[in-house]
Order: sequence, then structure tokens, then C-alpha cells
Amino acid sequence: MADNEVIIIGCGIIGLTIGFELARSGIKVRCFDKGSLGSGASFAALGYVAPPPNYEANEQLARLGVKSLQIYSEFIKNLQDITNNVYEVNWKGYLQVILSEDEKSILRHMYKSWVSAGLKIVALTSAETQEIEPLLSNKIIQSLLMEEAISVNPQELVIGLADGIKKLGGDVIENASIDNLILKKDKCDGVFIGNSALKSDFVVISAGSWTSSLTSRIIKQQVKPIKGQVVVLKAPTKHLLNRPVSTNNGVDILPRYNGEVLVGTTNEDIGFDNNPTASVAVELLTKAFEIIPTLKNYRIIGSRAGLRPYSQAGLPIIGPHPKYHNLIVATGHYQDGVLLAPITGVLIKEIIQNRELSLQIDDFIPIDHNDQRVQLS
Repeated sequence: MADNEVIIIGCGIIGLTIGFELARSGIKVRCFDKGSLGSGASFAALGYVAPPPNYEANEQLARLGVKSLQIYSEFIKNLQDITNNVYEVNWKGYLQVILSEDEKSILRHMYKSWVSAGLKIVALTSAETQEIEPLLSNKIIQSLLMEEAISVNPQELVIGLADGIKKLGGDVIENASIDNLILKKDKCDGVFIGNSALKSDFVVISAGSWTSSLTSRIIKQQVKPIKGQVVVLKAPTKHLLNRPVSTNNGVDILPRYNGEVLVGTTNEDIGFDNNPTASVAVELLTKAFEIIPTLKNYRIIGSRAGLRPYSQAGLPIIGPHPKYHNLIVATGHYQDGVLLAPITGVLIKEIIQNRELSLQIDDFIPIDHNDQRVQLS
């Protein structure tokens, strides 16, 4: 096989997790990114690992999320063993809260959806919610606790994954723009970086919001950026929020062990603008203060924005191209990139090794402009 057995385009959490899983299996990988590590969606990702309540909307996506959550601890352990480093993981679950009686029907739907997906969900009263999260407003009337959910630091994981790939003999190259794919009759021979051709046995496109710049002529599903903004606060004293808190009013609040609190995030369909704005920060904080009033006393230490890859039908694109069979796509994870990274890495490894897949992914397979797709077992 070629010295560069697999080329991975994109060094966000998805691309680097794929590279790490392949490298752990003894496969030579080279990961390229047009910018710096995790400068796309991963840059502003909050980091809660909880399957969204969409079991009825798409069963395959729901199963993907649940399976990825189940293997997350093993994924973290493997990374820690290879890098000899410890990564932040909050094992205390994920809390979904409501502020009004009108939201009870939404909460009931979420409960049924999550339970149908096989998750353990605990319904809590207002008093029970405040008992486990004393900082929450007394306006909270009910909540759901997903006990199996965790939260991580995606920016920390991106750095760790790059380190793990290098320790396993792979390469991670930043600020290297892939200008084009080398496409032949029925395969992809490699990529062009400037005028230089770099050949490989497989090419994995995990370029996030920039995927369509390489695939628009060969894949029907298009990927576009959805901007997400986050405000970063710092607790003035010992941090007391125990777990991520999510609402239906467009704000999520996630604590870090270092006392930081992330408040996010938006969904802005405005192209490739990734600049944080003051108006959005005010909107996010106003909503957050309603949930946790004491946040008003925290210091603002920064804000950031990332571009999350959104594909048609709101589903990720995972699998080989129907014509260029050694060209594999793994993108379009939108808001679930952190959650779905481990299972995506496993699936891409199984595809490259021609093994039976862990899960059915028919709904995610790339489709060409002739509506053709690969049939996977």
C-alpha cells in the first residue's frame, strides 16, 4: 500500500477522531486542514454529549447518537492511554429545563423520544431540580435529567486527538489547503495541494462547512455553514453549576472544571461569517440570566463563533462515494459533531477495512447527481 494510506481532509473533531481510530488500527494517516486545528465547528462547540430528541424524526440518527454516547468512555480512555494525558469529562448528566406550563407538552415529547431511544431519563419537579442544581432560578417548573449524558471540552479533545495521531505515527498538517481531488475513472487517486499531487489509497473528506467546495460536482447533498456563537463567562468564586443545562428558549449553559461557563449557541444562516457580535451576546446572556440569575455576577472573558456544517435533510453524510469507492465522506454533523465523533470514527474505519458495519447508515450515504448511492450491508 502507499506510504500515505489514508488522507483526511479536515482537522475538526470528526476528521481527527477518524484519523485517531485509523491510526490505532495501524493505518498510516495524514490529516490536512486549510486553517488551524478545530477552527470550524469545533472552535465554538459547547461539548455536551447527549442525543437530541429526534428518535421519531430519524431512527438511524437516534441510534447513531445513542451508540456514540455508549462508546464515549472507551473513546476517552483510548485517547488518554495513547497521549498519557487526562481530558475533562463531566459524568453528571444533562438537564433539560422548562420555565412555563406551555412547555410541558414539549418536555413530554422529549421524554417519550429519549425513552424510546433506550435512554434512562428521570423527570424532576421544580424542587427536585433545584436540589441538584441550587443555582437555577425558582422559575424552573420541571426538568428532565439524562443521567447517562456527559460533557467534554471539544477544544481540548481536538488538541489531544492531533497529539494521539502523531504519537501513532500519523501526520497532522495545518494551514494546508486541499485545492482539488485527483479523480480517475472509478477511484480517487489522492489530492492536489497547490501543484503537488499527493497520492493515497483512500481519501476521507471531513471538511465541515467547506465540504461542498470539493464535492459539489460529485455529490448531490450540499453542505452549508450555520454560524453558532458562544459567550464565555468566569465564575467569581468556586464554580457551583454541576452539569450542562439546556432550555427551549434558545440557550444552553455548560460549566467547565476551571470555573468557566459557556453560554450558547445560535443558529445563523448567514454564510461564512464567523465573527461574534455584541447583539447576540446580549441576547444569549439575557436568556441565561433568566435560568441562572447569579450569572450576572460572572466576568465576561470572551466570545467566539464557529461554523457548523448543515446538510440537506438535516442528516450527516457518512459513507463512500457511489462512483469513486475509495473516496469517503464524513460531514454534515451540524450540532452533533461532538456527540457523533466516536461512532463516526468507528464507522469510517469499518468501511475502509471492509468490515461489517456497527450500525445501519443507509440514510447518510453520499448520493451523486444521478441519484446513485452505494448499498452497504
